[in-house]
Amino acid sequence: MAFAPRNSKPPERPRDLRPIKGGGKSASAPLRGAFFPLPGAGASPTRALAPRKQLPSGGRTLSSRVYVLVSQVSHVTPQVQHTAIQELALLASTSDASRLEILAAGGDKQLIKMASRCEEAQLLRWALAVLVSLAADDWSRQRQQKMLPRLVALLAGTDEVVAKEAAVLAANLVTNANMLEAMHRLGGMSRLEEVAARYIDDPRLQSVNAASGATEGAGSRAPLPMISPGKPSPSPNPNANASPHPHPHPNLNLNPTPTPNQPYPLP
Repeated sequence: MAFAPRNSKPPERPRDLRPIKGGGKSASAPLRGAFFPLPGAGASPTRALAPRKQLPSGGRTLSSRVYVLVSQVSHVTPQVQHTAIQELALLASTSDASRLEILAAGGDKQLIKMASRCEEAQLLRWALAVLVSLAADDWSRQRQQKMLPRLVALLAGTDEVVAKEAAVLAANLVTNANMLEAMHRLGGMSRLEEVAARYIDDPRLQSVNAASGATEGAGSRAPLPMISPGKPSPSPNPNANASPHPHPHPNLNLNPTPTPNQPYPLP
């Protein structure tokens, strides 16, 4: 049987490949010389990259914390509710950024739902305080329109402290024209004016008292008579100071006839 003659000439090596250095040890290694870098690889950029924008202090941490607190507003444990609402009240009164975080998390809606069915006075006071801080502009006030019927009921309640806090929130909400019209439809303005009239010195209720005229009656009181030092109290006798011969000395009694308990003072 005849066999074909063996070709003693070695196969030709590809021209675009370079020999692998290192002998047989690196035979399984990739062909390092067979690849060329892409154009522009390793070169410095032509323009400087913009720096990464920094988040505000506590940005992500505050957002996650606010969402946790808002979710705890309707917690079944009263102690968890108290702690969450107290912290929300502190955050809402701290800065506008915190207030917007609570609004973005729907904190006002959760507080309205909780306050609509809650009967505990202390919890209601904290919830109303948070809603007062959140209602800082017309947009945020209109978000609390569903709270008006509950406020009308609280204004007529027997708890005076809760009624005052409800009046403070209602006085803030009715500064918006739409909320004022809704309050009139519910018949709550008369109740609000009654509660506000009992706290004339509270600046948070000043707008309601000024609109109802309650401050006018308080400001029109006659001043008390001035009593000079060392002079006895004025006599109930209407003719005590009606003397036809007034004495030029201011410390002398103008009554010419002294009473047994009222001697002439010395000049």
